[in-house]
Amino acid sequence: MQEIEKEMYDSALRLLVIREHSELELYNKLQRKFKCPDSGLIHSVINKLISQDYLSNKRYVESRVKGLLAKRNGPHHIIQKLSIVGISSTEANAELVKYQDIVTRNLEVLILKKFKDSTFEAKSNLIKKLMNKGYSLDSILKKVDEYLAKYESS
Repeated sequence: MQEIEKEMYDSALRLLVIREHSELELYNKLQRKFKCPDSGLIHSVINKLISQDYLSNKRYVESRVKGLLAKRNGPHHIIQKLSIVGISSTEANAELVKYQDIVTRNLEVLILKKFKDSTFEAKSNLIKKLMNKGYSLDSILKKVDEYLAKYESS
């Protein structure tokens, strides 16, 4: 192993000890740090980390989805965040399916916290906020209607 490759490997391990990274994210960090024109060298280090199971996109996706769900982000926002670091929407959706009940519960909690009254303006503002958090319009409207049905009947 060349000296620069060893240095890159050690640097990558230090980053992975702190938290999981996607392959693309780690590649970009190594390229920025070492200003390395030889991308083959970085790919070699990344492949070695993958073969030793120190680097895993699957673990990264699991970790990132859980973290973003804890912040009550919606599916669209999560998929967008993951695509930025090289994770396909297929991989992201596969992980999100496991947490569909949490996504629904998060949406309900946000509606309970943010919904003040049933005026058109308040409802419109709530829908905008929830769409910005990454929830689909269909799911928002469905949950808001359910909430209003409960709210008006009590």
